[in-house]
Amino acid sequence: MQIIFAPITLTTDAPGQTPTGDRKLLSVVSALRWIRRYVEAETRASPQWVDVVSRLTAASEDSASTVDARNAFHDAMVAYGWAKRSIH
Repeated sequence: MQIIFAPITLTTDAPGQTPTGDRKLLSVVSALRWIRRYVEAETRASPQWVDVVSRLTAASEDSASTVDARNAFHDAMVAYGWAKRSIH
């Protein structure tokens, strides 16, 4: 089951961004896939990303925590310059 959340628009410098620059992450599942595919193991091991992954994993099992998981993921991406600050 895909748990949908407010879109996160990747910046042009984000790993996995398309040549047209229009990639958005729209769900917990797409966020977890993006992390597995594009975020280096060293970064994933940092406390911030461990927290993000644990929140997204929890949200995939309990949709009540989806907003918190999405916000933590978005904040981490903005900190790395991989996502735009605005929601849309």
